Amino acid sequence: MARIPGIRRLFQLPTSEERVTNEVEDEIAFHVEERTQTLIAQGMDPAAARAAALREFGDVREARVELEAIARRRVQQTRRSDWWSDLRQDLRYGARALRRAPLFSLLAILTLALVLRQGAGWMAAGLAGGALGIVTVVQLLRDLLYEVAPFDPIALGVAIGMLLACATLALLAPVRRALRVDPAAALRAQ
Repeated sequence: MARIPGIRRLFQLPTSEERVTNEVEDEIAFHVEERTQTLIAQGMDPAAARAAALREFGDVREARVELEAIARRRVQQTRRSDWWSDLRQDLRYGARALRRAPLFSLLAILTLALVLRQGAGWMAAGLAGGALGIVTVVQLLRDLLYEVAPFDPIALGVAIGMLLACATLALLAPVRRALRVDPAAALRAQ
């Protein structure tokens, strides 16, 4: 039976902050409980055994913070690795589709280029208007800004980058619609 890559990780990898915290809490509780049971088996009183196990474990709060940081880094690293792996897989699939149907792929690329080129003028006008809007709002709210220069190049760059990303995403909707139309049927209808 063929295995689906990453399916086990789906059920093992914590997906939320709450789940990371719960896993760390469970891990700490497990180690303290195991040591407590070992000390009880050696003949200690249960309350004294628990106190000794906590004392041997050390600062629980510090361990919790460190373990949560490690778990978060592991989750981020795994997600990043999965993202790159998915991207490689998508690119390989796209290359195979390009080799299998080069004419259709060329048509899709040309349609994408055409729509993006037509939308680029509107995008440039929107970016210019947005930049002017940013400058105007900054002038009006200059006294409310805390530790940010009125024309901070990083803030302006991030704002313009976000505007560009939104405009590009808005242009992709017509491209998807255009790619779904059968060219032969469209030409027959005209």
